[in-house]
Amino acid sequence: MLKRECIGLYKENYPTHRDDGVDWPPIVVTNINVFEEIIGKAGLFADPAEPEVFADQMINLLNDNLKRERLEEIVAERVIRLFPLNQTANGHIQIYCDPVARK
Repeated sequence: MLKRECIGLYKENYPTHRDDGVDWPPIVVTNINVFEEIIGKAGLFADPAEPEVFADQMINLLNDNLKRERLEEIVAERVIRLFPLNQTANGHIQIYCDPVARK
């Protein structure tokens, strides 16, 4: 498969920026270190041993439009900054398309 075809497939199936019409929903995740490092201020955290706290965080997120919109902006900024489209697309090309092209 040609790289050009791979890029087309990538953009069709994995849009990664708001310009592509993607909204970035904020999420609620467990408060383990790796998630806190990855998500940062772009989501809400809860102790996995306390499911009622998870539920409260999700309900809070659903009911508080301002908080949800603020977190959506933080998520979008974080994704664009940490995973630029060119870098992400090139990574996918190296993983999926280059081996196919070499055959």
